[in-house]
Amino acid sequence: MFLNQLNLKQRKAFIELAYYAAKIDNVFAEEEKHFIEIYKGEAGIEYYDVENHDFDKMTAEFEDKKSKNIALLEITALIYADKKVTIEESQLLKDLQKKLNFTDKEMNTSENWVKNYFNLLEKGTSFINA
Repeated sequence: MFLNQLNLKQRKAFIELAYYAAKIDNVFAEEEKHFIEIYKGEAGIEYYDVENHDFDKMTAEFEDKKSKNIALLEITALIYADKKVTIEESQLLKDLQKKLNFTDKEMNTSENWVKNYFNLLEKGTSFINA
């Protein structure tokens, strides 16, 4: 949704972070695979061999507030894509909050935005298929 606003290093770091997030609970759901393919297309990275599996190195690329916000929104969307948040995914969001210095209010804003996004998407799909 917003990855085109990141620079190339940040987009690569985000793709690595997305793979990390999608596999953190040892389940690579179809919805997560679908989102990562969308992310790669949006980032202009059709093929990318994930090189980095270090959370600190992946998140270090997000230095300014805008890139941090984009990473948070997009990773939150990926985590909610399969409509269930595992313990590992919840912990990842907490780790992301700590690493990127987000307040509880910012985390709630991100999660609420993502939930509203999926709700609107579902309503739109229902309307189209009615």
